[in-house]
Amino acid sequence: MLAARSRAEADLRRRLTMKGHDLAAVEAAMVRLRSAGLLDDRRVAASVARAGLVGSARSERRVLDDMARRGVTAGMARDEIAEVKVEENVGDAGNAVRAAQRKVRSIRDEDPAVRRRKLLGWLARQGFAFDAAKAAVDAVLPRHPGGDDVEAPPDDSP
Repeated sequence: MLAARSRAEADLRRRLTMKGHDLAAVEAAMVRLRSAGLLDDRRVAASVARAGLVGSARSERRVLDDMARRGVTAGMARDEIAEVKVEENVGDAGNAVRAAQRKVRSIRDEDPAVRRRKLLGWLARQGFAFDAAKAAVDAVLPRHPGGDDVEAPPDDSP
């Protein structure tokens, strides 16, 4: 299971247990793997953070979710994300723009207002905060001639 990719200790323990291995044998394997340096949650967290924030332009929220699914503790995940952000000078604002630039190609033939709404919705589903997503949409797509089509419509009451 470690041949394909590094795994967090909790993830590997869960997988081995699900395969029916005895708990004592699983714990013994964990001790051996840790002592051999083959089981390192911090290394897994750093790898996932770097791949998500730098390579894939994902939101911090999505990278945190990815790490939680892999068994990395929340504190360690936040620490590694903060470290990668400083080392690589990345963050949600820039990643939202990078992600929007890639995604906008797939919605090119739509009406401009529809393109903006679809892109904003997609960015929100990727975990970007509204402000970062809206700024990315504004950076990637020109505003619709009728005004800002992402805000709430004006109140027409008398």
